[in-house]
Amino acid sequence: MEAARELHGQLSEIDRLVVAVGSAGTAAGLALGIHLLDWPVLLDAQCVSHTAEESESDIRRLAGEAAELLGVDTGDLAHVRVSDGAVGPGYGVATDEMWEALHLFARTEGIALDPVYSGKAAAGLVAGVRSGAIGPDETVVFMHTGGLPGLFAYAPELVRLSENSR
Repeated sequence: MEAARELHGQLSEIDRLVVAVGSAGTAAGLALGIHLLDWPVLLDAQCVSHTAEESESDIRRLAGEAAELLGVDTGDLAHVRVSDGAVGPGYGVATDEMWEALHLFARTEGIALDPVYSGKAAAGLVAGVRSGAIGPDETVVFMHTGGLPGLFAYAPELVRLSENSR
């Protein structure tokens, strides 16, 4: 929720916030924070391990528990969109789309992503742009939630793919 408050203070004129969803804590906090701020931004939650239905349920449950602790209402959370299109065959299993997004972010933005969380969320973002689900006029913020040490576990595959892309 604090991240939503800070982002709103710095970047209140955005249309969409893209975040990875694993255990759903980050997405739930952002969803509730966005609601409490009455911030008209879409939270695009990209699943990295579970189905969209499971992840949406987790987000709603955690946001509800946090709201209860704070004595506030969660609202309908209609601003949350959950997608599992980037999960691939499973948690921690790299996909071609993830590797492509990882290379794209490194090459064009100088941002290192990990293959498990941020890489799959970035693959979902790239797919959304390419399909037109994310419009060319939208201002999008990608929430990088860390995980860089995970990249080293995939070093042999990363080197092989990098050599093949030359």
